[in-house]
Order: sequence, then structure tokens, then C-alpha cells
Amino acid sequence: MKTLEFKITETGDLLGIYKDELRPLYDALGSASISRASDVEWEDIEWQGQGWTVRSHTNPKRALRWSRKYLWAKNCAIVVSEEGPIVFFRNREDALLEEVKNFWSLIGENNG
Repeated sequence: MKTLEFKITETGDLLGIYKDELRPLYDALGSASISRASDVEWEDIEWQGQGWTVRSHTNPKRALRWSRKYLWAKNCAIVVSEEGPIVFFRNREDALLEEVKNFWSLIGENNG
């Protein structure tokens, strides 16, 4: 048994995380348009750092960022925001895990 999480917009679009093994379900639903929600890319930003970053595909300013300006501050966490220091991941796999955790925030507040 699989647990799926989807949201349906006011226009009838179905939103959710794409998984290859669910392709038969997508096909059964009829014509599907699959679009990217976020981008996981290697970045080297001068004076900030380098590594794998996660940004919204529709608004690249919305990204996984640190919740505090100073990373050693108490309760510093990863958040989706347009402001604050970008989170750099050492490897792509860790970035992809955080991308999935933050999927709904990355696609935007107006989508469900």
C-alpha cells in the first residue's frame, strides 16, 4: 500500500510529487502535464559558499535558506524563504531529501 499526497487547485490541476512508479496512475487519470516544482543545482556563490542548492522553479529567490543570519544561532533551521543565507548541501542526495520535505512550500503558497 502506498500513501499519496495530492492537492487539487481551483482550476482542477493536480499537484503532487512525481514518482516514476506512479506513471500508470498518471496515465489512468488522462492527459497529464508534468512540470518542475523546484531545481536542485550546484552553485558557487561568491562570498557565500558552494554546494547543492534547492530553489523554486517558478521563483528562484524562494529557496531553502537558513532561518537565522548567523548559523550558530540557537534554533537555526532550514526554511523556504526569499531572504536569508542559502543552504549549501555537500551532496545532491541530501539536497533532494530536503527538496521533498519542503515540496509544498517550494511550489508556493498560492497552490493549495
